[in-house]
Amino acid sequence: MKMVRYLPGLLALVFLLGGCATIVPPKYPFQATRTYEKDYDTVWSSVIEIFAQRNISIKTIEKVSGIVVSENSKVPFQVQPDLTYNSSYCDCGRPGGLVILTDMKGRFNVFVRKITENATSVQVNTAYHALKQMGMHFVLGWNWECNSKGYMESIIFDDLDSRLGPGH
Repeated sequence: MKMVRYLPGLLALVFLLGGCATIVPPKYPFQATRTYEKDYDTVWSSVIEIFAQRNISIKTIEKVSGIVVSENSKVPFQVQPDLTYNSSYCDCGRPGGLVILTDMKGRFNVFVRKITENATSVQVNTAYHALKQMGMHFVLGWNWECNSKGYMESIIFDDLDSRLGPGH
């Protein structure tokens, strides 16, 4: 009979502690590098066209080294019923406790490398993060990393494939 008296408190404690659990976002499998049977200049021009046509702000552009870096951009996201944070672009898991995530942002780098006169590789690397807050007002900083789902990578490669033919 004593056990029944403590059951509501025990259940409340289990639910409270369960709500504080941190869930680390999973790593998603996706292709981050493709090779195109085109010369370097043709591939480079296509990458720059994609940035321009998609209105992606460029932070760094260096043709000689083959790098284009986007500016940080806001990423749309939703808070799921289980208090995980994710979007089409990335998965942020769940920070746990009283910590909430706000203002999710992402950036990506595109590396273009000459392999031969008629073969060029393209690598897309993304980085996503969110602002951690305790409650609604106390900012903890930009230190919650999220994992890419491969969405932005597939957008870039699909655009390149339509311009250059399928990569591999």
